[in-house]
Amino acid sequence: GIVEGNKLRNVGDDCFAVVSYIGGSLTHNITIRNNSCVGGKARGASVVGGTNVLIQGNTIEASGAAGVYLASEPSYNTYAAKQVRVIGNVLKGVNVNPAVRHGAIFIWGRDGSAALDGGGSATLQNEDILIQANTITDTVGGAADIVAQGAYSYRVNIVANASTGGLPFAYIELASGRYNLVRNTSNGAAVTDHVGDASILP
Repeated sequence: GIVEGNKLRNVGDDCFAVVSYIGGSLTHNITIRNNSCVGGKARGASVVGGTNVLIQGNTIEASGAAGVYLASEPSYNTYAAKQVRVIGNVLKGVNVNPAVRHGAIFIWGRDGSAALDGGGSATLQNEDILIQANTITDTVGGAADIVAQGAYSYRVNIVANASTGGLPFAYIELASGRYNLVRNTSNGAAVTDHVGDASILP
């Protein structure tokens, strides 16, 4: 599926959402490209259960929560984000809701897996995530512009992003070997690189 070239304003929930609930089938092969959304009440683009998803070239402004949100949600009983690429998006003044502390890009997974409708299973842990060449400006809420919270996200690459504003560039709770943070800048200065697993660098 391709979602492309749309202009949204004041959406009552997420602007663009890829969702897969536990017990159902896994949403897959989705492209969200060259859209814009201003004033969404929840997240800009979210993947809460889905595989092989591309989020590219979108402009998200003044979303209530994260501009981009990749997670497995226990409250809504969803699978996780797997093989998700977030490339070349512009996130402006996102996370305006003071009750939510996501930052501009928020990643959170949980342990384990769950059965799929029709057989097999899917992970509840985020896997194979690429955050690349995004521009982040004046994020309002959260611990940092890019937040990877919890222990259950794997093979995460955060590469060549640029942020400006008052928040730190990244807040990451993942174990050292589960992510790379390279060639990023914050307010024009290089962010210290972290290479936890050189084999997964893009």
